[in-house]
Amino acid sequence: MMCILSIVKINPAVLLFALTAFSTLYSTAQAPPVLIFAPVISSGLSSKSLDIVNAGDGSNRIFVVGLEGRIKIISGGALLPTSFLDISQATGTDSIPTPGAGSERGLLSLAFHPDYNGTTNRYFFIFYCINTVPANIPCVRLTRFETVAGNPNLADQTTGKVLLTIEEPGATITGLN
Repeated sequence: MMCILSIVKINPAVLLFALTAFSTLYSTAQAPPVLIFAPVISSGLSSKSLDIVNAGDGSNRIFVVGLEGRIKIISGGALLPTSFLDISQATGTDSIPTPGAGSERGLLSLAFHPDYNGTTNRYFFIFYCINTVPANIPCVRLTRFETVAGNPNLADQTTGKVLLTIEEPGATITGLN
């Protein structure tokens, strides 16, 4: 009868070491650690926050994307009072406090340029859905912005450049998942 260890090509010494380590682990077992989660921010964010992004620039800031069209920043455990970016008028969500169920308008995501550093490269990109005027056709849009020179906590809204617009002539947008 062939040994199972030679069939699966396991070195018996490695198996013995693994079994010894496993049994040692359990023979000196300690109580499992208790994890406690406490909210860092309990107010001031959208109830429809969709995306959480880190700029990757070493600042450890957290950008929270809200469907209503605002991006907020959490820095040092505190929510900054001013929105990083507010495109609620462009998305048409400024007239409704929170887009309702079935609404496809709003800010969907945020991404920073791979070389973003907040000084020499200040580019970031947003992906959002609007209804075109005057045809009222839903579309998705990808737009590039820059942060304000000298203030990486604020987007320069005058730098917005639409890179891509895709109109969806149907009743719903189906390509966002």
